[in-house]
Amino acid sequence: MKKNINKGVTGSVIQRSIVPEDISTILNVASIPSSDIGCQKSLKFAVTQLFGVSKTDCLSNFEYDSSLRITTKPEFWDSLEKFYHKFYGPQFNDIFFHEWYHYFRRWSKRYFKGWEEEKASLSDDIIVCQLAGINLANVAVPWFPYPFPYLPPEKEFRSITEEFLKEFEIKPEYFTTSLKIRMSSLLVPERVKISLSEIYKYYIPFGKSPESDSETLKNIIKQAKSIVVAPLIAGALGSTTLISTGQYILAIECALASGGATIVLIATTSLADRILDYISKRRGKE
Repeated sequence: MKKNINKGVTGSVIQRSIVPEDISTILNVASIPSSDIGCQKSLKFAVTQLFGVSKTDCLSNFEYDSSLRITTKPEFWDSLEKFYHKFYGPQFNDIFFHEWYHYFRRWSKRYFKGWEEEKASLSDDIIVCQLAGINLANVAVPWFPYPFPYLPPEKEFRSITEEFLKEFEIKPEYFTTSLKIRMSSLLVPERVKISLSEIYKYYIPFGKSPESDSETLKNIIKQAKSIVVAPLIAGALGSTTLISTGQYILAIECALASGGATIVLIATTSLADRILDYISKRRGKE
C-alpha cells in the first residue's frame, strides 16, 4: 500500500482571549482538531499528552457527577458515621453529636442540598472558579476523615480514605477535587456568575481552515462528547510565573458543524504555545 506523503498542513490552533468587563481574570480559549494531535483515545489521554499531567489528576464530568451524587445519599452519611466509630473508637461517642453531626451534616445540607435539582455542571463550576481566581489547592473541604481526636499519617490517611470510598466506587482524589470545585463555585460573587452567562454567548472558532466553523461556548459545552478538568503545571507550559498551584484547565471534546472531533481548552493562561510545541514535535517524529 502506498504511504500517504501529503505535505500539507500538519496542525492548526486557534486561540481567543475573552476579557470580561467587571472581572480582572482573562479567559483563554484554544481549539484544535483532535486529529491534529493524533489522539484516537479518550479526552483524558489527550490532556495528559498535551500538558504532561497524570491521568489520575484529571477529573471527568462523570466522576464529578458521581462524587456529588454520593453526598446526597443518606447511606453515605450513615456509613461515614459507622466508619468513624470503628476508626476512632469509643471516644468518638462523646463528641459525635456535638462535633460531627452539627459540622458535617450542616455543611453537606448547606452546599449540596438539592444538588440533583440544581443540575451542577463541571464546566459551569470550573469556569466560575477560573473567573474568580480561586486557588483550589488552598480550598479546605471538611470531609472524611475529620481530624479528631487526631489526624493519621498521610499514608494511613490515604489508605483509610480509599477503604471507605471503595464502597461508593469513587477514588479519593476525584471526590476531594469535586467537593472543592463545587463548594468554591457556590461561594463566588454574583457578578462572576453574571459574567459566565455573557461568556457563554461568545462564539468560539473551531475546525480546520478554510472550512472553519464557530459556535457559542454554551452550545459547545451542551453538545460535548466528554469534559475533563486537569491541573495546570508550570513545567508543562514552560512557565513559572503565569501558573500558580491550584489553577485548572477545562477540556471539552465536541463534534459540531465541522463533522470532525474538536478539543476546546479553557484556561486563565495562554495555551497556544504549548499545543503548537506538541504538534511541531509530533511532526518531527512523523
